[in-house]
Amino acid sequence: MEVLLIAFLILTLYVGLIWVTARVLPAAEASRQWLAGAYWSSTAFVLVCWLAYVLFGWVLQFPTLFITAFISSGVLAGVRSRLDWVPARHSGWMALHCWGCLPVALGLWWALAIRYEPVYRDGSVAVEVSKDFTLSDEETWTLTFHQNRTALFEVETGRARVAVYDQQVYWQPEWWREVYRISLDPGAGRATLHRCCGKTEMTISYHAQ
Repeated sequence: MEVLLIAFLILTLYVGLIWVTARVLPAAEASRQWLAGAYWSSTAFVLVCWLAYVLFGWVLQFPTLFITAFISSGVLAGVRSRLDWVPARHSGWMALHCWGCLPVALGLWWALAIRYEPVYRDGSVAVEVSKDFTLSDEETWTLTFHQNRTALFEVETGRARVAVYDQQVYWQPEWWREVYRISLDPGAGRATLHRCCGKTEMTISYHAQ
């Protein structure tokens, strides 16, 4: 029941935003041009993010920005349709975009939220930690390293499997607060974690350069 209530509230807010925006937007040529420009800008941004991921494996560092642009393009499509400010040949596409973007965006938001929450990030490197489910009796964890590509994107550069031993509690955020720099050497397949109390080296299997 709670899930249905939340879904109803989200849908109400989405439709309400379209309705309110269409009501308060002045019916002028400047508004028409601004609305079209905002729509195509948000749509182009989403498309660029998809192409960067498909062609190069680049992932946007800020998933919320991507989802916001995704939903904004749907809202703007709905507003343009409501005001009849689109050519007749595009009306079907606008309606599909308006009503299809919300469930897709919410699904992506959920998938991104549970997939990637880095334990460490600096100006060039980010690290996420996940439990390694293997048949071995030894408890191991996987460290996934990401490197920045431009100011908005990052790409996975490699992974390292680490065992639970001594005081190297990689799964605890407190451990990563003492890391002040990470050096990656793709050629040697090695990562060095510099901490306040020393450094830790590990071997990495690289998937991208």
